[in-house]
Amino acid sequence: MKIAIIADAVDRNNAGISQYVRQLIMQLKQRHELTVIHLRKSGDAVYSGVQEIIIPKFWHKPGLMRLYVNLFLRNLDVDVIHHPSTIGSYLFQPNRPLVQTVYDMIPMKLPSTRTFLNSLMYKIFFKPSVRVAKAIITISEHSKKDICSLLQINADKVHVTHLASQHQKPSTNDVERVRKQYKISYPYFLFVGTLEPRKNLVRSLEAFAKSGLNHHFLLVGSRGWKDADIFKTISRLNLGQRVHVLTNVPNSDIAGLYAGASALVFASLYEGFGLPVLEAMACGCPVITSNNSSLPEVAGDAALYVDPFNVEDIAKAMKAILKRRSYFMRRGFIQARKFSWKKTAEQTTRVYEAILGR
Repeated sequence: MKIAIIADAVDRNNAGISQYVRQLIMQLKQRHELTVIHLRKSGDAVYSGVQEIIIPKFWHKPGLMRLYVNLFLRNLDVDVIHHPSTIGSYLFQPNRPLVQTVYDMIPMKLPSTRTFLNSLMYKIFFKPSVRVAKAIITISEHSKKDICSLLQINADKVHVTHLASQHQKPSTNDVERVRKQYKISYPYFLFVGTLEPRKNLVRSLEAFAKSGLNHHFLLVGSRGWKDADIFKTISRLNLGQRVHVLTNVPNSDIAGLYAGASALVFASLYEGFGLPVLEAMACGCPVITSNNSSLPEVAGDAALYVDPFNVEDIAKAMKAILKRRSYFMRRGFIQARKFSWKKTAEQTTRVYEAILGR
């Protein structure tokens, strides 16, 4: 099968979306003929063995890129076009069947957590792309339910392909290497993800302070919009010596940070999937997470659940999980093994085959 994938998310390194697109390409190119449309030439192994279409630099800004897609990428010599973008691009039907990945309905469920520009792009491109798509892929049953109800789309058009962890439990030597590299000589809780309001870090920090535990708290991820309240909270609670923000952490160090943590604290307000939860479990890190959206679907019986709006609840969970670390580590390994990128690619291929009548 000849498949075109619009993969600008990989070059932009858009957090979990980048990992999804990267892993999908790595799996699909083993079985199919891929054309990957992205932003710049590089030596990245993900592009080895595929045909590349490079979008000229002038068109790299998100709005211009979507215009480029509509002007120049409507007639491709492939069987199917897959656009795994948060917003979509196609205003009109391309010459080949289009598959659109919709990760979640956060822009409609929590519009206050999006930038003005992001919201504007969403209004212009999202609904047309969904309308012209022959099939929609999403990453959890919860997201499918939201998509069908909020967009009034027939459930038969929406297909669920779960994500998986790219990380595995690292060796003891690797954990020690990471500890030395980041000068970690203390027990710590961990957060992994973009620093933005939806991740609920203000309440997590308040819970951390309230817990009274002799721990540190590592926040690992890129800074997002409206992150000022996070830093104000660190200052207000006098946590500057015990809360450490680590940006630009290489992917090779993430597993070691997971494995060395007392627990992942991921009390998000809403997730389409919640990939850090699964990654933590695969690395042997116990998980505290929210009892909402897709998170119970991903974590199963392998996490300690909290009400993300209740600071006291999060603080109690931080203390409670330290007494049950072995139990949640065991359950986490079992849960993480239920997901794989090979399975994701196989499910995605079945979606392609269905719209092509194969």
